[in-house]
Amino acid sequence: MSVSPQMRIAAGTFTPDEGATDSEAVPPGLKLAFLLEGMLDLNLGDGRALSIAGRSLSLFLGRGEWRLDHYFPTQPTLRYLTLHLDADMVEDVLMPLRGDGVDYKSAAPSPAMEALVRQMLLPPLPGIAGRLYLAGKGLELAGLALDKLYRQRSSASPCLLSPAEVQRLRQLRELLDANPLAGNNLAQLARLAALNQRKMTDGFRQLFGCTIAEHIRNRRLVAARNMLEQGASVTQAADAAGYTLAHFTHAFRRHFGFNPGRLCLKAC
Repeated sequence: MSVSPQMRIAAGTFTPDEGATDSEAVPPGLKLAFLLEGMLDLNLGDGRALSIAGRSLSLFLGRGEWRLDHYFPTQPTLRYLTLHLDADMVEDVLMPLRGDGVDYKSAAPSPAMEALVRQMLLPPLPGIAGRLYLAGKGLELAGLALDKLYRQRSSASPCLLSPAEVQRLRQLRELLDANPLAGNNLAQLARLAALNQRKMTDGFRQLFGCTIAEHIRNRRLVAARNMLEQGASVTQAADAAGYTLAHFTHAFRRHFGFNPGRLCLKAC
């Protein structure tokens, strides 16, 4: 939806066809993409290939129009929110745009950003009040994202990945997706990926926008939700995800925004 001539927001849940592709022409300015659930691959149009999985934040800054290609290698359900601010608003309110091409950064969203996203996903207020509400939340969200990503990366050395290392990390993610309970020993994972531990952890965060621990937690909770939707009890889902019942309820509610018992009641 167009909140104002300078701000556009899109949000929702959808399940793409396996192998589906989509191409988007992105106008100059700032694009934020919050993936709360699911996974997909991206191509920035200049040859840079990215893989992202929920829960993740991706930020793109461009002085000119550019293309973003989406590829859905599997058929997961995606829950997302995207925010675009045009170049004039970015420079007037947030920061100057410098350089050519597209600047890309990613990270796991902070709890404050997740709370804002969930507020923006609620049914909107009617009329101008709703547009003003979303505009305020959108600017707050953009400010938090820019502060986190640019302050976080300014003093950090880049983790440069070769094509072979990217492939190893993608294979590692596939292993974790197939068996998320196997990811507790970082030293063992580093040996499997044929990378040193620092290169593996920094490279995983750079490539997928989250830490290995965050990705494993996400996969476990998604698998537990699938179990609940298929009729398992909350206790069974917690055991399968490697949680105590109390910790599972807290983690599930924080991740999905509601208690796991709601799905159990629907399945019964």
